[in-house]
Amino acid sequence: MVNTSARLLRLLSLLSTRQSWTCADLSAQLEITERTVRRDIARLREMHATGDYTIAELMEVFAIGRATVYRVLDRTKTTGTTDAETPR
Repeated sequence: MVNTSARLLRLLSLLSTRQSWTCADLSAQLEITERTVRRDIARLREMHATGDYTIAELMEVFAIGRATVYRVLDRTKTTGTTDAETPR
């Protein structure tokens, strides 16, 4: 079983590779349930929303670009969902 930090890193890495993912595609790639994908996305959003982590700190923790962090946070903030939860 992959630990949560490694799974979140892998999730962010996948999200940075294309503009849109379905929850089913992410769960298949990560070999986890769709419910876990939704929880992980919510966890990332919460890490920023609670003020525990700034965008810069999330970038450093997960070694990703600013655009990826903003894209993930903006999707959940404006729609209450992510592309992973909304089929296209």
